[in-house]
Amino acid sequence: MQTPGKPLTGVILGAVAGIFVVIVIQQAGAWPLDRMLTFGVMGVMAAIGFVLTKGMRGPTVVKIISITIIIVFVGLAGVGVAEAGESGYIDGGCTAKAVSDIDSIESPAETSKSDPFDVDPQGMLSWTATSPNPILNHSWQIVVDVAGFGYVPARGGDPNDGESQLEVGERDLSEDAEAIEGILGTSNIGGIYEVSGYIDGDGGLCTGLGFVRIGDGGWFEGPIALGATAISVVVVVIIVMVGRGIAPLPSVSLGKDDVV
Repeated sequence: MQTPGKPLTGVILGAVAGIFVVIVIQQAGAWPLDRMLTFGVMGVMAAIGFVLTKGMRGPTVVKIISITIIIVFVGLAGVGVAEAGESGYIDGGCTAKAVSDIDSIESPAETSKSDPFDVDPQGMLSWTATSPNPILNHSWQIVVDVAGFGYVPARGGDPNDGESQLEVGERDLSEDAEAIEGILGTSNIGGIYEVSGYIDGDGGLCTGLGFVRIGDGGWFEGPIALGATAISVVVVVIIVMVGRGIAPLPSVSLGKDDVV
C-alpha cells in the first residue's frame, strides 16, 4: 500500500517559508511588500511545498484544497502586477516637500517603487506642505501598505482656527528608532514602504502616495533579515524531511510470464 502525499502540509509550510523570504527581500530594500511580491513568492513556495510533499498522491479533497490555495495566491499576485509600475502622486492642489539627511524630494510624485525617497533611520526628517485653500475642521490619516492591506500608524485632526495653508515640520527619527527597539528588540529595520495619506475638511481634500526606503538596504543585514532567512531555511528543511518520509511508489517488476 502506497503512502499518501501530504499536499496541504506542503502548501502551508511553503507559504510560511514564502512570507519570510518576502521579508528578506523587503528588508534588503529591493522591493516593497506589495501584493505582487508577497503573494507571488508565497504562491511559488506553496507550489514547491506541494511538489516536495508528493501532493498529487494526496487524498482528492485535500489535493483540491491545496491546489485552490496556490491558485488564490497566484491570482492575488496577478492583481498586484498592475501596480508594479506604480509611482507616487499628490492631488487636490496640495504640495509636499521632504528632506532627509541623505535625500530630498520636491513632491511625492518623484518617488516610485524602484526609486523611493531615502531616509536615514537615525537622522532627521523635515517637510513642508501647502494647501490651495485653508482646510478647516480637518482630519488626516497616514497609511502604510502591507501586501495590499492598509496599516494606519497615525491619524488626527484640527479645527485650523488660524486658517493656515502651510505646514512645516521636523522630526528626529532616532526617537522613533528607540520606540521601535522597545517593541521589536531592535531598531535595525529597513526596506521600502508604500505610504499614503489624506487631509479632508471644510475647504478641500488632498490625497497623496509615495515610496520611502529606510536605511541603505543590503542583503542579509540586520537581525530581522537574518532571522527571516534562518526561519525560511528551517521551514524548507522541514518540507524536504516531510517529503522524504513519504514512501516512494512500489516498483513493478515483470516476470517471464508477464512478457508476451
